[in-house]
Amino acid sequence: NLPANPKVGVLSGSTAGTVVRQTSNSGFSVDFSLSGTGTQSGAVIDFDNFSTAPVETQNLSTFDQFVFSVSGISGGRVKLEMEDLNGLKASTILTGLSTISQYYVLSKNLFSSIDLTKVRRISFSVDPTLTSLTTGTFSVVARTLLFSTATATTLSGTPTPLILEGSSASTYLTETNSAQAKLN
Repeated sequence: NLPANPKVGVLSGSTAGTVVRQTSNSGFSVDFSLSGTGTQSGAVIDFDNFSTAPVETQNLSTFDQFVFSVSGISGGRVKLEMEDLNGLKASTILTGLSTISQYYVLSKNLFSSIDLTKVRRISFSVDPTLTSLTTGTFSVVARTLLFSTATATTLSGTPTPLILEGSSASTYLTETNSAQAKLN
């Protein structure tokens, strides 16, 4: 589950052909339809419960980075945008997409212009400047925002971290110490 059980839905301003399907407790897919210049299609992860007041937000300031997996638009790009309680927005473009999931590790510094203690929503969208396709599907999995009550476990023995076969050529693994590894 994402923190605070947010709602996943169609991003406001999306074309009528946009369909969002939640595929798991941390993922969703977007069927997009772009009808020309100035159009967009996308999904929003919204932390606000519209049936209550005040507006609910989520404190994401404790994360050093955010990890998302995105797939579906070969050669395309997806815009990721965070919005805080005051309506301030910060965004980045996820590039190098393919039909195979690509993992994006984003420093929280990319979003330093908003109040990360009061994030209202996170959106993912495409428009004609980001893809040459007029219709298609992209999928997102929010790796960082998974919520679990499980406690950290120390693995027995001496496990070796490995990069999975089929990972992109730019993927690399760095062991930062004997108890920690960083995947880029």
